[in-house]
This record gives sequence, C-alpha cells and structure tokens, in this order.
Amino acid sequence: MTTRTTPAPHGRAGVWRWIRRSIAIGCLFTLCAVFVVGCPESYQVRPKLDLTISSSGEPVGQAKVTLISWSQPHRQIDARQVFPVQDGHLVLTEQTDWEQVYPLCLHGVPSRHFTLCIEAPGYNDFTIRDPAKEVAVSLTKGESSGLCDPNAPYLVQQQSLQGQIGPDTTGLAP
Repeated sequence: MTTRTTPAPHGRAGVWRWIRRSIAIGCLFTLCAVFVVGCPESYQVRPKLDLTISSSGEPVGQAKVTLISWSQPHRQIDARQVFPVQDGHLVLTEQTDWEQVYPLCLHGVPSRHFTLCIEAPGYNDFTIRDPAKEVAVSLTKGESSGLCDPNAPYLVQQQSLQGQIGPDTTGLAP
C-alpha cells in the first residue's frame, strides 16, 4: 500500500502570493505615511553672503540692505530682514531651519528664493534675486525709486526681477 501525500493547501504559489501582498500593503502604508506625515527637510532661512557696496570705487556709507526670503509656488514672503551698512561692507552667516515637506503632494515641496534690495541716500535702488555668496554692487547716483518699500508686493510677484522692475542694474539680463 502506498501512501499518497497531499500538498499544502496553498503550495509555493500561495506563499509567493502572500509575500507579494505583504509587500504591496507595506508600500501602501509607507505612501500614506508620506502623504500624512511628510518628510523633514533642511532649508536656508538666510544665505551666506559677503556684500560690498560701492560707487565709483568708493564704499557707500549709510546704506540699508533688505533681505527678503520667499517661496514658490505660492510666492509667499517668509521673512524680511533689514541690515544697516555703515562702511559699504556686509557679511551674513548662513542660517538654516527644518520644515515638513510632502513630496508626493501637489505643491508639497516649496522652492526657496532670496531677493536683496539695496538702498542708500542719494543713490538709485538696486535689487538682486538669488545672490551669489560674494557680491560686489556699484550704485549709481540718483533718487530712491521705492523698490525696497516693505509694502512693495512686486518684489516677489515678478517671476524674474532682473529687467522687469525699472532698469536692469544687475548686469545679469541677457
């Protein structure tokens, strides 16, 4: 008499089906967690900056530099910091912070930008979007045009500041 063994009810195919389902459910829970909880990300609150302000080779005293940090896609002003400049030279250290971002959501990861607005009595205002770490600015004689006014919403509403707000004083426009 021969005994016949019957295979397990699920067999190998059932085991692999169970593994695939477990992986799919784990991925689903992970995606839900990213949607709900988000991911921590470091961002710049203030960039590292070495700024020299001059006119005809001479340092400009009594200047005021306004640093505006803003983010896309909503063009929201995050911070506005004002720095007095007495000797034509300003050094800023980088500051960072953490925020929750949602990379799988529409508009879930903001794009950070900075605008520098430089004003000094007797000189035209000067703006720079997303400045480099070392910047040398040469101001021209004239009157303030109000570009650095805290109530000027056009500092962030323009997609590109160079060449669209008054004359291009940055030398960056094509």
